[in-house]
Amino acid sequence: MPENWHSPRTRSAAAAVAPARLAEQHNGYAVWRQAPDGTLEIATLEDGRLTRHLVHEDGTTTALESFEPSAGYVFGLWLTWIGFAICVLIVVSGAILAPDGVSHRRAALGVAVFAAFIAGIALSAIGATMREHRSDPRWLLRRLGDDPTDWQIPPQLHGWQPASSQQLAAVEELAVEHEDGVAYVRDNGGATIQALVLRKRRVDSYWIDRLGNVGLSETLPTRFLGTWSLARRVRKLPDAWAWVEIRTRPEPTSDA
Repeated sequence: MPENWHSPRTRSAAAAVAPARLAEQHNGYAVWRQAPDGTLEIATLEDGRLTRHLVHEDGTTTALESFEPSAGYVFGLWLTWIGFAICVLIVVSGAILAPDGVSHRRAALGVAVFAAFIAGIALSAIGATMREHRSDPRWLLRRLGDDPTDWQIPPQLHGWQPASSQQLAAVEELAVEHEDGVAYVRDNGGATIQALVLRKRRVDSYWIDRLGNVGLSETLPTRFLGTWSLARRVRKLPDAWAWVEIRTRPEPTSDA
């Protein structure tokens, strides 16, 4: 079961969306935690550098401390590039230096080229694995002594700004309860917003006010099947540009 993403439950909507906003700025490499006293903290990762931020009630952040990229991250980057360079060099040199007319020399060179090429691939794979582990904020926070289970992944809001933290929580709960963990929201220009979610072969439309109250408006049939049915339904709406995707789970893989 994939992990559900959610925002902190704070009094301020600006503070509640701060983790998602910083995640968008750092290509998704951001996690957050809320202390028992209500203090909200975000950890971001960029080019291997981990930074802790304190979130204020108005949504602004202050950097608390920053940690330089680990030696393993830097070494993994070098291994990746060295392995890639070896593969390119082997391909180019093998084509240029291939012997003509002597079968045993050609065979020996072929074995050497193949072995070197495999070594280059192995170096790149090892380097990529080292970087992948060190590109996870929670993995690095655990190395610093934090409990990784305290840190949560924010949802993808794609720039949407809710009217209140209660409204944000209601949208996230709708998305989690329905298929693929996705909801589409639209500002109605009044006291409520509209949210679309997918349940089996139908699209449910809900209204949500700033207090977090939710009500079913209507049910729309859809002829599209599978993961993309809700997205296709939204794209066919006359005001498709006004709808914003809210995602609370990773996108399903093709073999899921």
